[in-house]
Amino acid sequence: SDINDDGLDDFYIGGAANQAPTLFIQQKDGNFEESQVVFWQKEAGYEDVDALFVDINNDGLKDLYVVSG
Repeated sequence: SDINDDGLDDFYIGGAANQAPTLFIQQKDGNFEESQVVFWQKEAGYEDVDALFVDINNDGLKDLYVVSG
């Protein structure tokens, strides 16, 4: 799914116990760059159960909704 609305698909890998989740942003050259979202490091103690790219706030941009437990 295209999280930053640049026309390129990005992808999310959910975290497991003691491992933080990661969002990868596709670059124009086809390579992927790891997103530098610092607050996800706090989620390393939880396991992601599900994740969904959806426009939660109706602004026309996709948001990432993650369920952890």
